[in-house]
Amino acid sequence: MNKKTIWITGGSTGIGRALAIKFANKGWNVAISARRENLLKEISHENQGLTAVEKIFNRNVLGSKSEKPLHSGSYVRVSVNIVGSQDTTGLMTSQELEAMAATIISPIVDGAYQSGCHTASVWDKRSQENIPRLMKFMNDFGLITGRDPEGEYHAMTDVIHKVLNDLTIDDWWVIIGGDSHTRMSKGVAFGADSGTVALALATGEVSMPIPESVKVTFKGEMAANLDFRDVVHATQSQMLDKFGGENVFQGRIIEVHIGTLLADKAFTFTDWTAEMKAKASICISDSETLIESLEIAKSRISTMTDKGMDNQSQVLQSLIDKANIRIADIRSGKNPPLAPDSNAKYYTEFEVDLDSISQPMIADPDVYNDCLLYTSPSPRDS
Repeated sequence: MNKKTIWITGGSTGIGRALAIKFANKGWNVAISARRENLLKEISHENQGLTAVEKIFNRNVLGSKSEKPLHSGSYVRVSVNIVGSQDTTGLMTSQELEAMAATIISPIVDGAYQSGCHTASVWDKRSQENIPRLMKFMNDFGLITGRDPEGEYHAMTDVIHKVLNDLTIDDWWVIIGGDSHTRMSKGVAFGADSGTVALALATGEVSMPIPESVKVTFKGEMAANLDFRDVVHATQSQMLDKFGGENVFQGRIIEVHIGTLLADKAFTFTDWTAEMKAKASICISDSETLIESLEIAKSRISTMTDKGMDNQSQVLQSLIDKANIRIADIRSGKNPPLAPDSNAKYYTEFEVDLDSISQPMIADPDVYNDCLLYTSPSPRDS
């Protein structure tokens, strides 16, 4: 049955806005026009709570004059805390920074990292020529670099998103990285192209709509013979079964509710969400788990510092200091771990049944968009 359509002028405030909400709630297609474009881009629903990503975006929003909380669909500018530049696209990022006449990282950014992980495995003549030049540019710009331009510390070839996960020391932060697997166990992280990475480095901000979220909860117990990756794969399989093969994660935030997942296991889950074409993911943690994850991050940042990777601005030391402040705020109750409101609205909600996972599972990703029991035949065999 075709929906009725109405066009409301002056729909950004007052009576026009009230009419737009009324007709939308009745199922009409509503077209709105107004003189103040910025107000049309900001969506707020009365008496509706915030999902985890909506909370993060509202905390980090820039330039909004709205006194009401913003919900998914609002187009906003947000401050960026951590930025990662990948080595295969880093040269383009450096060129874009030069084109902007940017010479130093934005003071808004808490930390940034230039990786050397992709070219490390193919250290050919071109890499040997380009990567040291890239590392010097980024080091001078204010980034922590995987390779020392002066060759003083041993090259760090850990995968970029793992390093960014260790550098993220606040669950309310926004992270931008030049890799599709930019997914963190803390905060919310988005993969981006070289231009967006350059803009985040130079300005400390990024613009995008607040994404919708899918809430994922769990029931039952994981069998002793299974690995946590089996839980990850079962989440995909059970979701596809429930929604008739539709990937409800695609283009949305996966909000994961296992409060006791430490950083590395949480990262295993969030990293997988890239394969499900999710926009990003957020792991909700309880207080003690988050504190322990932050202590792990501090230890790994200290290792980087001990190698001599900190720069003149002492970015790594400042991250350790901020982690200590975050831990103190959690313990005192001043700023508890990130959690959605009880009346938050999701695109949909989904519960994973751990009791039904009886065997190890293997991902059969992308083309078939499926996960199989270890003993099952692959669709490729049929």
